[in-house]
Amino acid sequence: MDVAVGIAVDALLPTLAGIARGQLDGKPVAKLNTGVLSHSGGGSCEVVGPIAYVAGGLGLAVVDVSDPTKPKKLKTVNTGVLSHEGAGTVGVAHDTAFVAGGLGLAVVDVSDPAKAKKIGSCDTGVLCHNSGGHVLVDARGGSTLLFVTGGLGVAVVDASDRAKPKKLASVDTGVLSHNGSGHSALVGNHLLVAGGLGLAVIDVSDPQKPQKVKSINTTVGTHEGGNHVILNGSGLAYVAGGMGLAVIDVRDPLAPAKIGFVDTGVLCHNSGGHAYLAPGAHLLVSGGLGLCILDVSEPAAPKKLRTINTGVASREGGMGVAFGMGKYAFCAGGLGFAVVELFDVVVAEAVVVAAEGEAKES
Repeated sequence: MDVAVGIAVDALLPTLAGIARGQLDGKPVAKLNTGVLSHSGGGSCEVVGPIAYVAGGLGLAVVDVSDPTKPKKLKTVNTGVLSHEGAGTVGVAHDTAFVAGGLGLAVVDVSDPAKAKKIGSCDTGVLCHNSGGHVLVDARGGSTLLFVTGGLGVAVVDASDRAKPKKLASVDTGVLSHNGSGHSALVGNHLLVAGGLGLAVIDVSDPQKPQKVKSINTTVGTHEGGNHVILNGSGLAYVAGGMGLAVIDVRDPLAPAKIGFVDTGVLCHNSGGHAYLAPGAHLLVSGGLGLCILDVSEPAAPKKLRTINTGVASREGGMGVAFGMGKYAFCAGGLGFAVVELFDVVVAEAVVVAAEGEAKES
């Protein structure tokens, strides 16, 4: 059943928290030209409260999404580390945004989002011009450590002094390629690194001596496209690559095992993909062909529910996705920034039926 565009937002807002499996749907509600996204590099975003941070080949954009249907650009920052071909990623911790791109790592003060400014940078030695980079922020233990993933490996950076981030060490993962970006996630003291050649496990218990301890072939990575890994909090990792989405059991990080796979229909060989968890055992996967919503309640058999054309994805650059503001997917692609409202399709259909009934009675 197609859901009418004019669904009552207030009626649907409370429903996502308790949404049942297989019932998530969505529709684009806004689009914005951030001025920082490039067709060949795509983009990524992170949403913190009412602010979205969008990293693209032309810089970092700070966007006010307090009203998701009317996103407003507040500020653009020239980070000096992003490249048109490889774009990059942004990680936010407290009042600081860390941006990794093909030309290095930048630190941006976002204590006042409307006056965001670059305050530091670092040459990590692992980033490539045409593949961009990924930064993961680890603020455990009172210090701020950054794990920066690029085509040449993973660098560990101490960012306790924001203005003077310092590289501590680097490690060759064996799964990263010069032409395709990588991505990482933490499981305790083990860093999972997804690249075009597979998934590597790095022991980072001693940040100054990271060591590769294991790697597996996910079968979804491509040399040219980006790869993305995200954890579900229950011992599973989802890896999105140019060939599809893989489900990896990482309850024992030293013995990762692939247990599931699905062809999402939105991922491209040369641009890879991104993934983000959504309420109700749902997963959002974005790629060069759009946004896919998956039911992942059965880990070994993820189920594709539907795809959404956001209007901003590009085959060459792909598209990044983040979830925020209770029920919205924020998408950054080579053609712009889009907001997709997510809703419970069953509740939405009930609202439509009720509205039609009231209309007939009047």
